[in-house]
Amino acid sequence: MALALFGVGAILAASSQLFLIVKWAGVFYMAYLGGSQIMSARKNNNNKSDKGICENELPQPSGDISGLSSAGAGFVTAVMNPKAIIFYVAFISQFLDPTANIYTQFAIVVATSTLIVGAVLGTYALMALQARKAFQSARARRCFEYTGGGFLVGGSVFMATTR
Repeated sequence: MALALFGVGAILAASSQLFLIVKWAGVFYMAYLGGSQIMSARKNNNNKSDKGICENELPQPSGDISGLSSAGAGFVTAVMNPKAIIFYVAFISQFLDPTANIYTQFAIVVATSTLIVGAVLGTYALMALQARKAFQSARARRCFEYTGGGFLVGGSVFMATTR
């Protein structure tokens, strides 16, 4: 959002070449994340049977993915999304008065939207904490890795084929 407020979205909107560079970097990064999730699920799929890929129980993994690495991956994904930057430029500009102090308005808009997004994402996190108990099995994790990886790869293909 800060990049959008400081004009990066306008630069991306004005420069089709720069937009394409950022877009394709995002496509490749999303495809990489999706492929990594699918490979992780395949690595954990050490029971070979006739059942589906999500049917067998696996041993519990020894370590968890850190919240910091997840936040870092989410940050890079968000920063590499030129469509989000352009959305923020188009959306936020409606709430700014060109005759008033622009820095004060930026501060208010950023603080307000950060609080709202934080509340929404915090609610999602609390809901996920409650749902976590239901999805602790290795089978469920593997299914989520395949599904999540498939969505990321599909999203990168969609992003690659759209303008």
